Amino acid sequence: MDSGPDTAYRPRENCGTTRGGTRLVEYRFPLRGEIDIISAPSLRKELLHVVNTTTGDLVLDCDELTFIDSAVIATLLSIREVLLGQGRRMRLVNLHGIARHATNALGLTEALTLADLEPA
Repeated sequence: MDSGPDTAYRPRENCGTTRGGTRLVEYRFPLRGEIDIISAPSLRKELLHVVNTTTGDLVLDCDELTFIDSAVIATLLSIREVLLGQGRRMRLVNLHGIARHATNALGLTEALTLADLEPA
């Protein structure tokens, strides 16, 4: 298994987003390799740090993600709830392969606000 989420994460601001005429900042967080029940607590800690130190929406870039399990999906859903409570959003982009099939199988594709996906 890979070490999980990028431990040297620095959010990349993307200021081109607007919602309701208001300019928003998005923060892109890369998910890489295999992330499972062992690395889910570390991922949660990193994501909460991002949530607590930023004000924009959170974009999880899954282009290099090769595997997630139900513990990781539960972590993502809990982070999504924190963001929604703050009036912010989270979306996954570039999710494909086994990781995408996991979210589809659990019926969570819409809940995780997936973007940039081709039909399964």
